[in-house]
Amino acid sequence: MTIPDLSVKHLGETTIDSPLQGIGFIPDEANVIYGKDSHEVLDEYQKSGRISSFEQAGPRAKIYHDPAWTHAAILTAGVSARASTT
Repeated sequence: MTIPDLSVKHLGETTIDSPLQGIGFIPDEANVIYGKDSHEVLDEYQKSGRISSFEQAGPRAKIYHDPAWTHAAILTAGVSARASTT
């Protein structure tokens, strides 16, 4: 049985306090079990001592970069279909 590496690669240590306030932060060690049924999860754990899981998404109390450094843009392009008036 091959267990996929689902870990998120990190750029470095998270040392900056999040600017978000008044919300519940997700602990760094929080994971979500990869979608399987309970028998597969138990079998995987008994054979390997591990369970495939993803890092839980959501806001963290400490972040890697200062948001003030960030500049981003989103560009969408496409052809617009015009309705014929004839």
